[in-house]
Order: sequence, then C-alpha cells, then structure tokens
Amino acid sequence: MPNRDADALGLVETRGLIPALAAADAMGKAAAVEIIGIEKAEAGLVTVQVAGEVAAVKAAVEAGSIAAHGLGTLVGVHVIPRPARDVWAMQDGTVAPALPRRQAPAEPQADVSALASLSVKALRARVRAHPGIDLQGRAVSRATKQQLIDALTKAQG
Repeated sequence: MPNRDADALGLVETRGLIPALAAADAMGKAAAVEIIGIEKAEAGLVTVQVAGEVAAVKAAVEAGSIAAHGLGTLVGVHVIPRPARDVWAMQDGTVAPALPRRQAPAEPQADVSALASLSVKALRARVRAHPGIDLQGRAVSRATKQQLIDALTKAQG
C-alpha cells in the first residue's frame, strides 16, 4: 500500500475493459506508479486506479488518458494529491459507503416541545430526510411550522 501521507491517487475511467487495460499498461510504463486496482461498474465503466508520488501519478494519468482516448472510450480522469485517510480507506474497502442523500440515520423520538424549538428551516430538513413522511417537494416548502411538526410526530409515533 502506498504511503498515505505523501502520495497521490490517480484515476482513469473508460467505457469497456480493453481501453482500461490499455490505459493501465500505459500508466505503468509511463511512471513509477503502483496500479492498485481496476474496478468495473455498471454500464461498462471501468476505472483504473494508481498510486505514487504526485508528479509520477500525474504523468501516468496523462499517459493512460491518451491511450484510452486513442481507443475512443475515455470517460474521465482525475488526480487527487495527498488524499485524505478516509479516501485511502475507501480504496481498501474498509469504509462503508455513505448513506443515500435523502436518507438520514434513524433519530431518537423527539417530543413536540423539542420540535417546536427548531427553526422552520431545520424542521423542513428533518421532514425531507425522513423516509416515511407524506409531505414531498413543494409541499414541504409551503408547509407551516405546525404542519411540519405534525408530520414528524405522526411519522415517529
């Protein structure tokens, strides 16, 4: 595993395995980098991941993008200099993926007086994040404070 404090992470995404392998080959030959993974996703997307010193990763990603582009299937490239430790942990598979955007972790039951002390903006955010509430879209934006509190207590109760 690369030095997580001084290195960079490079990504080249292609459509299909053949251009990804061509990109990986070019990346490995262009600079002193370590190919740390090739990840297949839906719709035929394949991402080649390399790690090493920042300058080497930049050179490798450039070479990989040229190789994949030559096959007409380059989707995207990116270099992350000195990634955060959590990013490296995601590469290792030790960090669980984040929750979907509109789904919040379960909250403890809140009484009406605690909800009444929140601002309308905070109540709207809670309503939008709560999966079991009937209010959606513009109805949340137009709801009064009391309607938001009622919807939250009904969903929790």
